[in-house]
Amino acid sequence: MGEQRRKYDEEFKRNAVELCHTSDKTASQIARDLGINSSMRNRWRREQEKYGERAFPGLGKQMRGTDLEEENRRLKKELAIIQEERDCRCKIEWGCCQRPQKPMPMNQILQKRKRKTQEKVW
Repeated sequence: MGEQRRKYDEEFKRNAVELCHTSDKTASQIARDLGINSSMRNRWRREQEKYGERAFPGLGKQMRGTDLEEENRRLKKELAIIQEERDCRCKIEWGCCQRPQKPMPMNQILQKRKRKTQEKVW
């Protein structure tokens, strides 16, 4: 079987990035000392530069974006909940929601009108 993935907590990642800024050793030497690949340490550095305090949210959580991105995500969830409630209320009040029928082509509408006017004349 394959080797199990190692999981690193937020503090370890932040310390690994900080060591590269404060230590006299090279980034690859620090990565070797910590037992991680240098590309992983580089990714952590980029994430910390891009997201700052929001970097490394934890296992199974989405990367926290800017305040606007977080608000947008929250509003989308709220909208989905409200739409679901609306749909359920409609189903309760009316039995079930019927989808609107496909619009009839204009030529069929005109033919029906023509037939109705002919029926009235006779």
